[in-house]
Amino acid sequence: MYREKLEKDSGMIFVYDKENYYAFWMKNTNIPLSIAFLNKDKIIVDIHNLIPHDETPVVTKTKAIYAIEMNQHWFKQNNIT
Repeated sequence: MYREKLEKDSGMIFVYDKENYYAFWMKNTNIPLSIAFLNKDKIIVDIHNLIPHDETPVVTKTKAIYAIEMNQHWFKQNNIT
């Protein structure tokens, strides 16, 4: 939150204790991000593009245990699906 930029190829990873349905929003987030949700086998199960300051929750479609936030479109630009 409150960041003005995210360096190229830098990101944030969130690691949870168990697989579940998780939600993220962009309150107080100034930069556009993409988020990938991964299951316990480290397979991407969902990717979303997020809009700065949007308080609409983005929820995983299937259970996940990891979430990785990167600059918006980073996953697409790096052919990660």
